[in-house]
Amino acid sequence: MKYEYVFNDLSALEIECKLRQIIENALYQKYGDKPDELIKKRIIDEWAAMERSDTVLDVAALYELVIWLKKNNHPYWMRGCAGSSLILYLLEITFGNPLPPHYHCPVCHSVQWETDYLDGFVLPKKKTCEQDQATLIPDGHNVPWQTLWGYGPELQAETGNKKIN
Repeated sequence: MKYEYVFNDLSALEIECKLRQIIENALYQKYGDKPDELIKKRIIDEWAAMERSDTVLDVAALYELVIWLKKNNHPYWMRGCAGSSLILYLLEITFGNPLPPHYHCPVCHSVQWETDYLDGFVLPKKKTCEQDQATLIPDGHNVPWQTLWGYGPELQAETGNKKIN
């Protein structure tokens, strides 16, 4: 089986643009075409941290590697703080959703944040969407993105006014 590289023969700028599009597509697939503001802000903050730490191309390379590993049936495990990144989760590099505990609807993509719980593992499983009666999916493990990207509140203040398409 021949592997088709995602970022083959692209410039750094082209890789960055393509990676951003892949992330946005994954975001919209999971959370719909109008994701919750908290989710959009999280993506904006993480992307800004990746740019500041000059790791955008590293993430693209990691994404490429993970695709290759999956296609060739090689197991892999990301350890440590990588699980704090929503971007890595959307790219299917990590498996745990780092957002705060919430339910999301697989049909209308609505999100219900659950502040009374510390983790999505403990959310009651049988809950239905008020809009379309679909069974809601419990998710979220409340891991701050700064754990991986190494930034504090000063970056959040700087990125608070940017928008995701």
